[in-house]
Amino acid sequence: MYPPAAAAAPGGIVPHGVGSASKVSAVLLNRSVATQMVAVSWHGAGFRYMETADPRQENSVEPAPKATADRVEVQVPPGAIVTLTNVELAKVSEDFYRA
Repeated sequence: MYPPAAAAAPGGIVPHGVGSASKVSAVLLNRSVATQMVAVSWHGAGFRYMETADPRQENSVEPAPKATADRVEVQVPPGAIVTLTNVELAKVSEDFYRA
């Protein structure tokens, strides 16, 4: 199951989608030097989280933008990877940073 709108993404965006009937993720990589506005249409995806990995700031996780008719619009900064998902994101255990 792939998001149909991802195949026609604007310049610089490299999309990829994976999923099953209930767990889906769309990954957008912006290889251009300009911020891109991308619309992802994926019937029934119900994205809950948006994670942004960017060379200029720490990774951030926030609620996904609200969908309109199964369509979510996101801004992808230059060089960033944006992941939209409805999968519960794992929490880092407290002893993760211990040597």
